Amino acid sequence: MPSIPEGMADFSVVLHLRDPRDVLVSSFFSNAFSHPVNPAIFNPDEAAR
Repeated sequence: MPSIPEGMADFSVVLHLRDPRDVLVSSFFSNAFSHPVNPAIFNPDEAAR
């Protein structure tokens, strides 16, 4: 098995990495404010959010 597949010269490779802190902050705000809350599992008042 070659380390570089045939025909790779025809393609551009784009690698996108995110800062793990950015992932955590985005996840927190997405879960806290964008997703519906299931009151049977979690039912905070607005002040607790």
